[in-house]
Amino acid sequence: MKRTFIAISVAPPGSFKELFISLKDRIPGKIKWSKTNKFHLTLGFFGSTSLKQEKQIIATIKKVAPENEKFVIQFQGLGVFPTKEDPRVIWLGLVRNQQLFKIYKELWQELSRYNFTNDNKKFAPHITLGRIRYIYDKTPLLKLLSENYNTNMFESYVQDILYFESTLTPDGPIYKVLGKYPLS
Repeated sequence: MKRTFIAISVAPPGSFKELFISLKDRIPGKIKWSKTNKFHLTLGFFGSTSLKQEKQIIATIKKVAPENEKFVIQFQGLGVFPTKEDPRVIWLGLVRNQQLFKIYKELWQELSRYNFTNDNKKFAPHITLGRIRYIYDKTPLLKLLSENYNTNMFESYVQDILYFESTLTPDGPIYKVLGKYPLS
């Protein structure tokens, strides 16, 4: 069985890539940083997926994608999960976008017909920038979070909903696009 997920691909501009490199240099610790060419906004993660489930997920995306228009999302601010006292994930946030939430809601309404559940998780769209194993000194991280809490980072044009396979490796996940479904 494949590990699969639904996402929107994000391609940051060079100016953000430069900021991202400076973040990596300024935060001391053991952090597994994401690669900018793998940035995505996850709309649903399914873990091990049977062939039957794959067909159901694809049918859902094929139904929802053409019913929604292309749109622009604005990325803004940096933060951490779960808390500043115990940071485990550094993330890039975005300005709330009605179109994104509409697509998310429609996907999960349709997926629920096939008995998929998202465990009633609150949708918190973000891009994972890094996963913290340990951090030597939180001061630089907390300063960066404070400096960039509401900073506009970049915009991204959303044209498709993608269906991915994720293969875990010691060097990080490898993503393979299983399907690309255009918005109208």
